[in-house]
Amino acid sequence: MRIWLIQTGEDVPFNDNLRKLRTALLAEELVSRGHEVVWWAASFSHLRKERVTRERNSTLPNGVMVEFLHGSGYQRNISFARIIDHRIVARQFKKRSRELPLPDVIVCALPPYDLAYQVARYAKQNHIPLIVDARDYWPDIFLTAVPGILRPLAKLGLQSEFRQARYTFRAADSITAMSEDVLEWALSYCDRGRTDSDRVFHLGFKPAPDSETSSPDWLSRLEGRFIVAFVGTFSPFHGPAILVKVAERLITAGRQDIAIIIAGAGGDDYDEITAVAEKMPNITLTGWLEQDAISALLGQAAVGICPTNMEALFFPNKTFLYFSRGLPVLSAFEGELRKLLDDDGLGAYFHYDDDEALTNQIIRLCDDTDLYQRICDRVREAFAERFDEKIIYPAFADYIEQQVNSNGIDQLAAWDKGQRPRSAGEVSSTTAHEPSSRITAFKDDLT
Repeated sequence: MRIWLIQTGEDVPFNDNLRKLRTALLAEELVSRGHEVVWWAASFSHLRKERVTRERNSTLPNGVMVEFLHGSGYQRNISFARIIDHRIVARQFKKRSRELPLPDVIVCALPPYDLAYQVARYAKQNHIPLIVDARDYWPDIFLTAVPGILRPLAKLGLQSEFRQARYTFRAADSITAMSEDVLEWALSYCDRGRTDSDRVFHLGFKPAPDSETSSPDWLSRLEGRFIVAFVGTFSPFHGPAILVKVAERLITAGRQDIAIIIAGAGGDDYDEITAVAEKMPNITLTGWLEQDAISALLGQAAVGICPTNMEALFFPNKTFLYFSRGLPVLSAFEGELRKLLDDDGLGAYFHYDDDEALTNQIIRLCDDTDLYQRICDRVREAFAERFDEKIIYPAFADYIEQQVNSNGIDQLAAWDKGQRPRSAGEVSSTTAHEPSSRITAFKDDLT
């Protein structure tokens, strides 16, 4: 099959030392099955806030073809510059998508909703099966930054954004999501209930290998200490600000045996947090880390932290990163993640602004070695059974193939009889889309 993956929020892993996230892992699995995969990505890194390439397209060593969309870039997550960037990227897709051979299926992440909207229109016009992969609560999440009394007015101002999200979800043949909470939210935009085609595929992760390089100096200096790790992007919603308060409490309690490492950067409050954290003797700030350094950090860490700055339903990527190293997770997120930690005993929940409770949880895990080991054992077992990428992404790929079968297989005979358009520029309003040579082979395998 010819498959398009639309995701501009993840960095493209140009080499093995860059961490592969959801789209890269799915693309890799699909290519290994002989499918032709095109990943529409951004040339600007959302995580690093820098342009990573000026190329129009590229092919990764594993065979995944990447079409880069060039926006204007931005430095703050919440800004007009980011809105402008996303609008430019969406317009570029609208123009350039007409130049490429038509895909047999599209898997499109949302957010960003403006790009997803253009993808949904393209899929509908060309009769292409569309799977929308819901990743975050856009545009609803913007309302959380507004005082409650002003939210109805803010929603009115975001009417166009809500309309685009609604169109995209309703145009989808099926919806996937990274958690049950996100899937339920996405379906609230549709005029239908949940079907068997709407599925949850957790982000998952690869079992983390031991680092092949020596530990960085900043990590070697902490050998023998109980390390609390945060790995990720600083943001107004998911930033590690609470760890500064926890560090202060640990100093007051005389717990020099516990150290905090904050690995990451970006976000609007990065400078504010680091200005305070740099003065704390029990906090180490690393900035962005390559994969080897992350592996070294988590190989020595004892606990992974998932903080948030407000009440939120979310299942962040870093959860699976921590699980992949057998680390208990302490999280402030409500919903499915909280239920998982509580019911399966994989860590603990703390209220997002209760630094005292979080401090006490860390101290208890440090002091109660039997409890700590039991939790670690459960985390390793759960990861192996449910959250290993070797389980999740083959199942996701199976699902995509099944969706093409259920949505497009009846059209194959018609495609074989008529003129096959090579691109969207040749498609009339009544012409079905052209299957790739691989979907023809796929059809033969099914019949």
